[in-house]
Amino acid sequence: MYTTTFSSDLDWDENGTLQRLSRPGSKQSVGDPSPEIDANWKHITNGVVVDLKGEAAETVIGKTYQKPDGSWYVGIEAFHQLHCLNMIRRSIHVDYYGINKFDPHPYKMHIERYIDALIRESIMCRAELTFIPMEFNAKYRSGRPAFVAREHTCRNFEKILDWAHQYPVNETLFVLPDGTVGDGIIHFDGDIGRGFRGGN
Repeated sequence: MYTTTFSSDLDWDENGTLQRLSRPGSKQSVGDPSPEIDANWKHITNGVVVDLKGEAAETVIGKTYQKPDGSWYVGIEAFHQLHCLNMIRRSIHVDYYGINKFDPHPYKMHIERYIDALIRESIMCRAELTFIPMEFNAKYRSGRPAFVAREHTCRNFEKILDWAHQYPVNETLFVLPDGTVGDGIIHFDGDIGRGFRGGN
């Protein structure tokens, strides 16, 4: 655990135009789509599912799918939530990502589920009680939250990534009921015709 401030905020410039601020050197996760932003999202979602063995699997034995090699196949909630948040981000840029073209209904259902179950309920479940300092803006004679100024106690996400990468998914070890080998992609009934592998 460590204490830090978040890296993104909004503020008005001297002309009264709202702008997004980022801490210098911080990795960008929003803005106009780009290969750099996509790579940053892939980095933090590369661990959605893992194959656990030995002591690492002790808490999930008998509670999830066991592959023929003896490993236990599980998803990790934080990575799944980031995957879903990234899908919401991508839905803002439909033209760039080419999603939602053929049948918008199932895609819309997924986005609504992401917002409700994986963001709203997750926030309410954890209910962070960090106080947000307020600033007074003399020009606009109003208060504004100083998001960047508040400190948060956080888990070290890079260490979580390092742990997850110790248990990469072997995508060739999915055996279907008819004895054929699966494709290693997670499919959802009624999904948009795409599954996901790790951070894809």
